[in-house]
Amino acid sequence: MLFFAGLFLGFRGVPIRRMRWFLLLSLATLVVVQALGRTQLTGESPGLNSENLLVLTLPLIMIYGTAFFFTCLDQVEWPLQLPLAPLRYTAMTGFVALMCLPLLGALFSRPANPVAYPPYFPPEIQKCAGWMKPDEMMMSDVPWAVAWYGRRQCVWLTLNASDDFYAINDEIKPVKALYLTPETMDAKMFSEGLRSLDNSWDHFVLEAVGRGRLPDKFPLVNNPSGSAAISSGLFLTDRERWLLTPP
Repeated sequence: MLFFAGLFLGFRGVPIRRMRWFLLLSLATLVVVQALGRTQLTGESPGLNSENLLVLTLPLIMIYGTAFFFTCLDQVEWPLQLPLAPLRYTAMTGFVALMCLPLLGALFSRPANPVAYPPYFPPEIQKCAGWMKPDEMMMSDVPWAVAWYGRRQCVWLTLNASDDFYAINDEIKPVKALYLTPETMDAKMFSEGLRSLDNSWDHFVLEAVGRGRLPDKFPLVNNPSGSAAISSGLFLTDRERWLLTPP
């Protein structure tokens, strides 16, 4: 609020004037770049994500807003019968306390849930990864989560479930397990499921979950059930590993 109000104030100092023009040009540029470079990451985490470029200008915005606050504070006409120094310190203390309210609220409020579900559910990611050997490779729509929580080799989901999948499975390294999360399984039924191509992963999920059918000669046909079932996604592997390895 102080930053935007300070944009209408003509400062005499050359550095603060240059900072204002730099911030205005930076904001105009970053707004366009952020809008054109937006991906699905912004939709998954609107509050905090790696595509939020405007947050880079926050330190300078706070400096500029603070400069405007002290400019307004110097122009206040205090009553002559009151001591000037204590009043200034009281105003500055109130300003700092007001700025710290979000931090204090975060420190003393109820702790937030550390699990960002959907699509990440660390206990089941670790459960699936525990069935795999360290030298075996998985495929997932969230390979970074499998690598982080499960500490297993994992390649990103290919563009389709036919040619691209077999290009990796047959020519690079066999894929021993497929783990799909709500990132893929929460697709729209009609536009991304029924009307999708036959070799797409959306159609693959629709056939596997809705109709219990997998493509011919697909190497991963075993799905855990009972106490070993996966509730947060779809896990397919080459054999019933959960019967040999405790979950």
